[in-house]
Amino acid sequence: IWEGMGHMSERTLPLLEEEYYELLSFFMSTAFLLCHGEQDEEYYPAMRMVDAAKRLTRAIIASGGFEDEAWPGQFVERLGQGLSLLGTDDEAFVAFVGESTRLMAREVKRRAMAE
Repeated sequence: IWEGMGHMSERTLPLLEEEYYELLSFFMSTAFLLCHGEQDEEYYPAMRMVDAAKRLTRAIIASGGFEDEAWPGQFVERLGQGLSLLGTDDEAFVAFVGESTRLMAREVKRRAMAE
């Protein structure tokens, strides 16, 4: 997605050490569960990754890491809404993941082209 698009920014996205370890443990426990855990849950891996994206974005917002928090803030809200679909409307969750991925790719491209 990002290849050949130049760089977006030299801006540092700070995380507190506590936030880093929280995210690291979440990523690693997700990997563990994918290998050894909830294999009967078809959408469980996707749910964990969406939740990880939400946690990461929320942590960077909280630390003041984004120059403009509008898009990341809206994306965090969207991710929260999408997570609520799982278990009630799995087809809508799958559509949500696809559309959210497209929205993220458009934002990455927009930011890369703006520089």
